[in-house]
Amino acid sequence: MKQFSAVPQTQLTQAGQDDEIDLGKLFLTLWRGKFWILLTGLIALFIGGYYAYAVAVPVYTAQATVALESREQQVMDIENVVTGLGGDQSTINTEIEVVRSRGSSNSSSST
Repeated sequence: MKQFSAVPQTQLTQAGQDDEIDLGKLFLTLWRGKFWILLTGLIALFIGGYYAYAVAVPVYTAQATVALESREQQVMDIENVVTGLGGDQSTINTEIEVVRSRGSSNSSSST
C-alpha cells in the first residue's frame, strides 16, 4: 500500500532541518512589539494596584498566648530594677507596674 502526502517530500526534509529557534529573530519580534508588551504590563499593574488598594477588604487575624510563671519569684527592691533602665518616665512607670503585677499575681496564685 502506498501512502500519499499533501506535502512534497522536499518540504518535509527542509522542515526537519529548520527546527532550530533563531534567537535573533525572536528578539527582533519581541522588540517590535515592545510598546504592546509595556502597555499590557502597565495595564495589569494598574488593575492589580486598584484591586489591592481599593477593592480588596483586608482580613487580619491574630492569636496571642500569655504565659504566667507559677514558680516563686525573688523579691527585688525597685532600685535594682530601675538602675538598668533609661531615664524617661514612661519606661520607669512601665517597669514599676510589671513589678507590682508580679507581686500581686504571686500573692493571688498562692491563696
